[in-house]
Amino acid sequence: MSISCFKKRLIKIVIPAFIVVFIQSCNWNIGVDLGHGYKYIPDAPTCIIKSNDGSDNGPIVIPSHIVSYNNGFKYVTAKVDLNMQSESLSFYILDKADGEVKAFEERDEFYEYLNENEISLIP
Repeated sequence: MSISCFKKRLIKIVIPAFIVVFIQSCNWNIGVDLGHGYKYIPDAPTCIIKSNDGSDNGPIVIPSHIVSYNNGFKYVTAKVDLNMQSESLSFYILDKADGEVKAFEERDEFYEYLNENEISLIP
């Protein structure tokens, strides 16, 4: 068997094997699991959804343009820039147990609510 014939056979085996391994290693599910069926979707525009089937599709629970979020055992908190201007921040608290979402326009009200209800931002 000549060397060129060997190379052709090797290429016919290695390239398809490489393609299969590459496709299998890709993670097409990009959402971050927050527990209780909620997911953070990092693609623009960012949002938090309720996914009943584990996919990255579902109704939006916390709206787009999330600047930052914190996932605790019972709650998810998020800072959202609705107009994509830093002076228009809103704050959200999602109770993962019952799905209730509270929105706050003022940072002080948000932190006051956290303190009054003993909601920890530490997971």
